[in-house]
Formats: sequence, structure tokens, C-alpha cells
Amino acid sequence: MMGIKSKRRALGVGLIAILAVLGSLALATSVIGKRIVVNDKRGDGGAFEPHKRPGACDVVQATSELAKKGHLRHTVTTRGKMRLGLNAAPVIITDHRVHGSIGLASFVLSPGEPKVWSHLRNHRRTIVYFVKRSVIANAVGRHDKYFWVVDQCTIHDDRAPNRGSAKQRLRNRRHRHHH
Repeated sequence: MMGIKSKRRALGVGLIAILAVLGSLALATSVIGKRIVVNDKRGDGGAFEPHKRPGACDVVQATSELAKKGHLRHTVTTRGKMRLGLNAAPVIITDHRVHGSIGLASFVLSPGEPKVWSHLRNHRRTIVYFVKRSVIANAVGRHDKYFWVVDQCTIHDDRAPNRGSAKQRLRNRRHRHHH
């Protein structure tokens, strides 16, 4: 009899532990929409001098996603370390798809911009930006989508995506059934 109770107790404790872990993961995840990931070839970031390629000029990945509470989350990861006020990779927001030159940006996510929250992580190789969706919608003049590109460093720049821009929706797609 005692063996069955201890097995049930162990099973109950295990189940509670699993539920606690799942609950903490749900709270830690701030993403509610589709995540757009752009991987970039390592080593294609330039510099003024050919053999001195600063790692902060080499973008290796960029992402965009819808976050909780009406926010958007963008990340940019470079091969080397960034500094917020000096060489943090900006995300350029436009209202149209970019194929060649970027032209006039509708909005730029960079440290110190009004209504943009940013912080470094991953040993200063990743910058994370948070901005309200309404700020982007007002900047691009539309409430359905926008286009973004990362353009890091000025000479022999490294762009992600390399050819064009990525599209991000400003809201989740929901299926509406008409009765």
C-alpha cells in the first residue's frame, strides 16, 4: 500500500514541476506573432581597410516579430561587439519594398531614438529593439505591414537581407468566418 502512495506522490510532484516549467516558459516568451529571421553570410561586412574588418560591421542575423502589449521586437546580431552610442546596428523601416538603394526611411530603430527601447545582450553582439506598433504604423502611413532592412557601417556596408527588404505584418492574421 505504501508503495502505491509514494508512486502517486512522485507522479504528482513531477506533474506539478512540468506545469511550473511550462508556465514559466509561457511568461518568459513575449512573442505572439510570426518571427521573421534573416540570416546573413558571415564575413561580408566591410571596413575602410580591406584586411581590418571590424566585427560590429558584419551582420550575421536579424529578426522581427510581433510582441505582447502592442509592441514590435527587432534584433540584430553582429560578429563582433557593439556599443549603444557608437556602432549599434540600426533597423531602417520603410513603407515600400527596398530593392536597391534604401532611399528615404520612414523610421529608424536605433539607440536614443524617441519611443524606441534598446538594450544589448549576447556579450554585446546582439541589440534588441522594442517599439510600439502604432509608432511604426504612423511612420509608414499604413496599419497592415512595413518593410525593414539592416544597413550596418557606411563603407562596404553589410546589409541584411542582402537583396531587398523583409516584410513584417503589424497585426496577426485571423481567420474570420462569416455566417
